[in-house]
Amino acid sequence: MLGFKRKTDSYRNDSKGSFSIYMAIGFTTIIMGVGCAFDMAQVTSQKSRLQDLTDATALAAAIATRNDSQNRQTSAQNHFEENRTLSGGLVVNDNPRIDFDDAAKVVTVEVKADYKYMFMGMFGMADPTVTTVATVGYMIDDVAPLSIAFAFDASGSMDDLSPDGVKKIEALKQATTELFDEIYEASERPDLLNQKMRTAFSSYNTELVESESMMQGRNHILSAVNGMIADGGTNSTPSLQFALEQLDNQKAAIANNGWAGYVVFMTDGDNNDVDLDGNPVTWDADSYTKCDEIKAAGYRIFGVGFEAPEKGENLLRHCASSKGDYFDSSNAKDLKQAFKLIGQELGRSTIAIKS
Repeated sequence: MLGFKRKTDSYRNDSKGSFSIYMAIGFTTIIMGVGCAFDMAQVTSQKSRLQDLTDATALAAAIATRNDSQNRQTSAQNHFEENRTLSGGLVVNDNPRIDFDDAAKVVTVEVKADYKYMFMGMFGMADPTVTTVATVGYMIDDVAPLSIAFAFDASGSMDDLSPDGVKKIEALKQATTELFDEIYEASERPDLLNQKMRTAFSSYNTELVESESMMQGRNHILSAVNGMIADGGTNSTPSLQFALEQLDNQKAAIANNGWAGYVVFMTDGDNNDVDLDGNPVTWDADSYTKCDEIKAAGYRIFGVGFEAPEKGENLLRHCASSKGDYFDSSNAKDLKQAFKLIGQELGRSTIAIKS
């Protein structure tokens, strides 16, 4: 009997396996926590992307109502289908709710999508359905004010022919005109837009070549762009600095919560490593820093490369506010298309999304 008691005491006091059990429990808890955090972060990120799709569909529906009210439902649905890949990892339902309220003059779009958990499903959590809603007015008596600062490369290489036989600087002039045409076309109220839009311009080679301070409308910009002459090296920093100053001044002057500032930054080259005397310079690093300052101030940058080398492309990618705000143009036709897309985006930005 005494021997039996000794054996049971030894089992009771033996804790050699307890550590492994505690480790297994602790490790499982950590995995659950990390997995849940990852899944929740993914859901939040994907919902943001789904909201972008919903907003874009509602904006397209509002524009379609103004241009072709009979086919507005089809136009909105087609836009949704063409852009549904923006939702990333979500499985977007085929049929969004697109409701036109002609009494209130608004269109409401609701999009639903399913997200499959990567970790939380293993612990019995049901996969969620993500829902986003956007409401846009299509008969409005005001537009959101905006200011656009253009920073254009006027270096000597802009006098070269593009692969499709157009002088680069001439292609830039044509593209800028078409950008403004698209802004007015996409805007709900072009007449009001002309009152609310302020624009500034600067061109650069190794220094600031020309600058036009913020003024109403587009005519002064088109005049400045059409007068551009290609010459010299490349240093985009002074032009980006000018753009930042102009937007900061405008932001302070307007003091409107609906106001937004934009920069259209275009180059066909890269910043030189030495100045005209052969001295090392930090122009490229300075431009990176200046773009960071512009974005930190809350302004959106569109970066447009026109047959730019790798170094120039890297700068533009860094400066662009998102992947979708960077455009790589390999010829004059691509440049015009990039500027058209930017113009459409700027025009749509003046239409208010209500929810």
